[in-house]
Amino acid sequence: MKPILYSHGGSKNHGCEAIVRTFAIELANVGPFVPTLVSMRASDDRLYQLDAISNIIDHASTIKKWSIDFIKAYLMNRIFQKFEYLDCLQCINVIKQFKTSDVAFSIGGDNYSYHLDPSHIYLHDLYRKHGMKTILWACSINPELVKHPKILADLKNFDCITARESITYSAMLNCGIKNVYLIPDLAFILPKQTCDQSNLITKSNFIGINLSPLVIDYNKSHSLILSNYRQLINYVLAKTDYKIALIPHVVWDHNDDRKAMQPLYDEFKKTGRIVQIHDHNCMELKDIIARCRFFIGARTHATIAAYSSCVPTLALGYSVKAKGIAKDIFGTYENYVLPVQSIKSANCLTESFKWMQANEQSILEHYEKVMPSYIESVHKSQEILKQYLITNE
Repeated sequence: MKPILYSHGGSKNHGCEAIVRTFAIELANVGPFVPTLVSMRASDDRLYQLDAISNIIDHASTIKKWSIDFIKAYLMNRIFQKFEYLDCLQCINVIKQFKTSDVAFSIGGDNYSYHLDPSHIYLHDLYRKHGMKTILWACSINPELVKHPKILADLKNFDCITARESITYSAMLNCGIKNVYLIPDLAFILPKQTCDQSNLITKSNFIGINLSPLVIDYNKSHSLILSNYRQLINYVLAKTDYKIALIPHVVWDHNDDRKAMQPLYDEFKKTGRIVQIHDHNCMELKDIIARCRFFIGARTHATIAAYSSCVPTLALGYSVKAKGIAKDIFGTYENYVLPVQSIKSANCLTESFKWMQANEQSILEHYEKVMPSYIESVHKSQEILKQYLITNE
């Protein structure tokens, strides 16, 4: 019996990388298991050396044209417009090599969070039909989507679900899903690792800023998001002694934080108070984020790196995960999450940051009270791993 991790998008999304690394840490605390990572971008994972902690295989394999599987997928697409059969076709041979006693963990996090995607449902069905137990790991899902008949039916087909925040957890319970556990995202236990840029950041003097193309796209006025960041940086440079660190957390070619933040660097680099952080692995990025005095983040796992390091953090949220995680830490997401869709003027981000400045000490005191036990609760995941990987052997 071995753990199979699937729906992994690749480590150039350093949140995905953090999930795999911390899963491997918890797994090692349970027994001598090495996860098999079924990756959509296996070369990226090897680039960040995930092959040192997992067996990496490509999620796709060659399917012979006009094989039974190919014909079935082709007809389902042509006749019924069910594109998911072709989308998942190359996964079939990969799944067939696993034992029915293996356990499949869907680790995409928010694959079900935004809209109905039949490919996720069909892929889950392929693992189930192969005879494997399936677990949806550390998920966040919009409560309205939980109610969708197809998504709800699929969720109920998982042998176990862990929800990483209470909004998702409550929505699932309210819809009659019983096999669900509330456990924080494992990335809260990610260790830090120094790198060549670590010493650039001094905790008393730097504000970490992360911006993603997704956040820009989620607001109807794309330019308004950049205007908010420009106004914030102008405020910081004019009214404080802080410096700015632009910190990327996803560097896919089609979705690259560095490209989103480049105009900000170009505009303010002559001030001498703004630095660009290069691409690093998730542990090195956490070390840099932990050295900041404040952090403003658009990527969930970048904010998790900040929360878990007790850095006062403002999340730019576009889905339930940002609100849910902040609510579980602070008791409310008000003032801790700025929903991107609600940004209507250029000063929203600056005003939210001013609130954080004014409440810095109370935030730090709150972290001191709640963060140790919150991080400790991550280890409840070990009981799930024991139940499915050891007890059921």
